[in-house]
Amino acid sequence: MANSESGSGRLRFWSGALWFVTIFTGFGAFGCAFYGWTLDREPQGVWDWIEVGARSFHAFFLSDFYFDEVKEQAQIPIALARTLAIAFTLLVAGRIVIAALGAWFARRMLRGRSGHDVVVGDGPAAREYARLGLTRKVTLVDDDLPDELGQVATLRRRRPFSEQLKAANAKRARRILVDEGDDAATWHTAQEAARTCKGAEILAFVRDPWLQERLSRVDADSNLTPFSYASGVARQVMLAHPPYLAARRLNAPAQHILVIGFGQVGQALIREFLSTSIHPDPGGLMVTAIDPNMLTLKEDFAARHPALNTQADIHYLTGDIRLEDGALLSVLRERCASAEFCAVYVAVQDSALPMSLAVAVKDKAERLNLFRAPIFVCAEHGSGLPRVRQGPGLVGEPCQTPEERSELEARSQSENCLFDLRLVSFGAWRSALDGSGLMEPDLDRHARKLHEAYRRNTGALEPGAVLRPSQQPWEKLSDEYRVANRRAAAHIRAKAAAAGFDLAGWLAAERDGRLAHELPPAAGVFNLTDDDLVDRLSRLEHRRWIVDRLLNGWRRGEPRDDRARIHPDLKPFEELDAMTVAKDAAVVETTREILAQEERDGR
Repeated sequence: MANSESGSGRLRFWSGALWFVTIFTGFGAFGCAFYGWTLDREPQGVWDWIEVGARSFHAFFLSDFYFDEVKEQAQIPIALARTLAIAFTLLVAGRIVIAALGAWFARRMLRGRSGHDVVVGDGPAAREYARLGLTRKVTLVDDDLPDELGQVATLRRRRPFSEQLKAANAKRARRILVDEGDDAATWHTAQEAARTCKGAEILAFVRDPWLQERLSRVDADSNLTPFSYASGVARQVMLAHPPYLAARRLNAPAQHILVIGFGQVGQALIREFLSTSIHPDPGGLMVTAIDPNMLTLKEDFAARHPALNTQADIHYLTGDIRLEDGALLSVLRERCASAEFCAVYVAVQDSALPMSLAVAVKDKAERLNLFRAPIFVCAEHGSGLPRVRQGPGLVGEPCQTPEERSELEARSQSENCLFDLRLVSFGAWRSALDGSGLMEPDLDRHARKLHEAYRRNTGALEPGAVLRPSQQPWEKLSDEYRVANRRAAAHIRAKAAAAGFDLAGWLAAERDGRLAHELPPAAGVFNLTDDDLVDRLSRLEHRRWIVDRLLNGWRRGEPRDDRARIHPDLKPFEELDAMTVAKDAAVVETTREILAQEERDGR
């Protein structure tokens, strides 16, 4: 990086173009001069050729040689040499001026900007967001980020941060993404950016997904949203390949996923599975998780989510599936006998291990006939595996003979879709940003609509209403309830599928895949005059809501206490009063309204 603020992006392009033209005119001036003086002097010996070379070199100094009378055949090339030499001199002088004033030009460009993105820090999310080019107008504010990432300018962190934000014209930015490489430092910087730049979206990258869902803004009015890699990739893969679609293809009595590796990604996968995949067909939810350090990890996870086992059958296994562990294999067989795995996730966060582990798992599954589910491999920067269409693909397609299986495998390759035991990559940074909502044109659009409907249906908009924490306007809503609304929005696809929409076909129809915020054109299947359908979807919504509350540490009890996280409605649907049942039905109606609005807008 240059010693001062340096131009990049388009400024770098024009700078390179200027150097190219400068070099071209320099060589052109010398070549024309050499040719012209050769015609004029008609050199015979060594000293004549030396004189021709010297006269040619003097073209760059506009020598008085060029005002001598020359032979007619040499006049045009020598005159052209003079012209090119003048152009070369001016270009060199201009390049020197630009080099001296490049930082000044970069600042001027930024001051005229609006609607651009500012990336702060040199952590992985900052680098990947800039590298992916999700916007054409990025300003990078950090010492260590490579200059080539910046699409407008890269500014050095030498002055107070508020002054750097001012230099980056951050108050007029569309979005400010912060990743300092440390959660505490990132959150501190993001808070400062939120206080300084009220009009911009502030996005803070937090590594721990559980912490990300529980951070609170110091300023309740700040437009600050934390996001994490683990939660983002977990949500993206669950929405792209819904487990309930695969379980239905396998005729399994429950959705049963196997998670190998119980770190941040593994735990995020379980949370997203439970919140996005609740579906009536099949209705059961089962999780089997394996990790060599499961004893410690299980205690931590159970302490954070103490009542999840009331809504899902979660089983924790200590061990390594690659080893010949008879006890481990016996439990896996027993679990699969209850419900076959519909998806396997290798979530080991190690740059070298996931792919080799996935291949070993596939080999063992084939040899021992353990399961048929596709195997998803977490890889931040890809694993060399081809991309597949979203949806369940050919999972569970009947094949009785090796020849039939070979034909189906060949078909899955040609159609680029899932198949039994096929290895599939997930976890690329683009997927993480997509699953976190950063690729949505209007951040939290669906979540905001769901929240406004909730406020309307609970009387929060009535004059003089005393608002509970969950009823506050979005701008003042706590992060816990924002997360709850995002989870509700992520469940819209499952509701559409439960209402009868062909979600598998819709997912597979888009060759490059659907983004996580995209919704299917499913408003037509929400027949709200069908009491049975409304009742089925209301029950589904209530179950989803219970899981959401449990993920946040709530428990059943009387009376309601938001601070202690006690709620009386954490009970079966049949025990609810009519008013609470109406709230669940209102969510179903709001879901239909959102889907209809998306269709009208052509999104």
